[in-house]
Amino acid sequence: MSRRLVAALALLSFALPAIAQRRPPGASIPDLIDVRVRVVFTNDRTVPRMIRVQLLSGTGLYAGEAFTDDLGSVEFRVGPGNYRVRVTGNEIEETTTDVFTVYSRQGSHTETVTVERKPVEGGGATSTEGTISMVDLNVPRKAERELEKGARAMEKKAMEKAEEHFRKAIELHPGYATAHNYLGVVMMNTGRPGDGRAAFARAVELNDNYSAAHVNMAKVLFGEKNAKDAEPHLLKALKTDPLNAEILTLLSNAQLINGNFQDAVANARKVHSIPHEQFAIVHYVAARALEASQQRGEAVVEYTMYLKEAPQGPLADESRERIDAYKNGRN
Repeated sequence: MSRRLVAALALLSFALPAIAQRRPPGASIPDLIDVRVRVVFTNDRTVPRMIRVQLLSGTGLYAGEAFTDDLGSVEFRVGPGNYRVRVTGNEIEETTTDVFTVYSRQGSHTETVTVERKPVEGGGATSTEGTISMVDLNVPRKAERELEKGARAMEKKAMEKAEEHFRKAIELHPGYATAHNYLGVVMMNTGRPGDGRAAFARAVELNDNYSAAHVNMAKVLFGEKNAKDAEPHLLKALKTDPLNAEILTLLSNAQLINGNFQDAVANARKVHSIPHEQFAIVHYVAARALEASQQRGEAVVEYTMYLKEAPQGPLADESRERIDAYKNGRN
């Protein structure tokens, strides 16, 4: 694997969780307003991750969708106008809000949507599936509030304050997998990889279905040049988040390193079938896997796709060199 590929993939190797990445970098686009939607149960408890939130126009036309993060939140960037929100999920009753208005020059707009759990046969409510553990279902509200405060502090890059809140959340509820994961993010971003690794390990120990924690653990392992152990974590993450472009990109890279070329290509092509603006590099990964499988013609196609999506990318020059070499019979 080229050094340039390793360097480029390092840019993907660790990041803050979704709560700290919702706003794209750079200046705000004129006339677009950040709309934040927070989804809670009737007792004001946060819903789990991966609940679908659809943004509709005031007349019910589809305008976009996203999935809730650890805080039960999503964000959209929209123009002024009238909107509704529809929330759906396996364990909640479908809920659609009344029309609300987003005004020009408003800056930001927040909507809180209250939903109810679906009843199960014999009465009661469904158990939460997927990314939230049964332990996290019983988190004290005080601990949830500390997590929320920590996430807000992390958005502002106030890492010391964020760490304080996450530790308080864990003190209030030692089995809080989400708080351990967020604490790990703080550790990694303040130069304490050993402590970050331990926090992520604790998060996945508490909840083996916690996709974000598995991804972060995989990123730590990439940093340790241990793609072999990173791959199983990414496969687990993919089970609960199967159309996540970042997970698929990292998994494809791990499989390339581990010599699983066919799987690397298959997962890279899944990325191409979904929105993947930040992950054009996956085409380069696919090209390297195809080269290793002696499929040079298809490798050229992938290099070409990479150049189309990232003409000024960190691997653009190398991709051009590889294409030129094949066309001129130097390989």
